Amino acid sequence: MALTQISTAGVKDDAVTAGKIPADAVGSSELADNAVDTAAIVNVAVTSGKIADSAITNSKVSSSAAISGTKLADNSIPLAKLPNGDSNNNGKFLRANNGATPSFETIDLTALSASNLTSGTVPDARFPATLPAASAANLTSIPAANLTGALPAISGANLTGITAKVVQCVTSYYGNQHSTSSSTLQNTGHTLVITPTSNSNKIIIMNQTNGGNNQSGRSWKHMLTYSIGGSVANGRYMQLGDDGDNSSFAFSHVLFWFHSSPGTNEITYQTKHATDGSGTAYYGYSGSYMVAWEVTP
Repeated sequence: MALTQISTAGVKDDAVTAGKIPADAVGSSELADNAVDTAAIVNVAVTSGKIADSAITNSKVSSSAAISGTKLADNSIPLAKLPNGDSNNNGKFLRANNGATPSFETIDLTALSASNLTSGTVPDARFPATLPAASAANLTSIPAANLTGALPAISGANLTGITAKVVQCVTSYYGNQHSTSSSTLQNTGHTLVITPTSNSNKIIIMNQTNGGNNQSGRSWKHMLTYSIGGSVANGRYMQLGDDGDNSSFAFSHVLFWFHSSPGTNEITYQTKHATDGSGTAYYGYSGSYMVAWEVTP
């Protein structure tokens, strides 16, 4: 007689083998809760398609899991997830080291090379109160108010806009007094010697002295002469005081003369004086000066 119904109690333990179960005969409804353990899952049997969305939570990820950077989406780690700084790396910057672990480094700006400054303006406060010694060859537009001290001796060959300049200046002081009662011009003994550098220049002569005629109402003759190579010529003449005027005695007198085309030989300038025919003439009553300037045209 055929058996059509067999209860589970009539099935011997371990009597149903895998070969007795047709393919796809056991569905999820036939599996008891927690019936499938990890040992029953074949390696690589669980694919991403078998994992439901949001099924893997933080608690399912081991704290020691090594997650590759390729598994992280761009910009997925916020700043809050980075470790806080400490006394060892405070104020430092993370440096990428070629082939080595990144490290925190300090950027030293106290010894920054000037060759690294390519733009911007260095503030005034960064300059020392006293600048180091440097060449001023390329300095331009310096205000005159910022120039102090004595200028060195320089050539004026390239100066423009100057109509005349002093080439040389010679002075002569004569401390002696000279007197005469002659109405013929007499040498006072006061001389000045200068050698011009160019015949196209001019010599400006100034003679200052205290002198005159000691007789009231009489005049005093005053002459400047010059000598070149022993040849004497008159330069400038003046006569102070006339009959009926007060005495010109011991007044300060200044005589100027412009000597044109002076040549380039040594010139001796000399003063002469005389009375007008009466009284006594005095030159250098309290010292006399002569000054000669050679100037360009």
